[in-house]
Amino acid sequence: GRSMLLTTHSMDEAEVLSSRVGVMSKGRLVGLGNAARLKSRFGSGYNLTIHCPPEVMERLHLLVQRLVPEAVAEEIVAGVLQYTIPKGSRAVLGPIFSEMEVQKEHIAGMDWSITQASLENVFFNLVEEAGD
Repeated sequence: GRSMLLTTHSMDEAEVLSSRVGVMSKGRLVGLGNAARLKSRFGSGYNLTIHCPPEVMERLHLLVQRLVPEAVAEEIVAGVLQYTIPKGSRAVLGPIFSEMEVQKEHIAGMDWSITQASLENVFFNLVEEAGD
């Protein structure tokens, strides 16, 4: 087989162009694997984002707190609620998906997404862990 070594500071670029990603800190390799494995092992969890009319923000915020007590509110402003669901959380994604879809049916203009931590998040976690 053939290999190609690409160096970049862009984690988005690394994820799109590479089947395996290595993260170096102070000249040492601190993480190696495919993007999904790195996100699972070193990521900070999941990101839940809800776009909604301002008048239902408080109700949805209380719902998220009930569904995922350990969720950390990162941004709550102008119709956007953004949370981090920490790695190791007891939250089960199925009930979150179900409840968000129920709410979406009843709230005009609501949209939501849940995503895994980004590769950039993994990079920062690994570099911090390495002591940089």
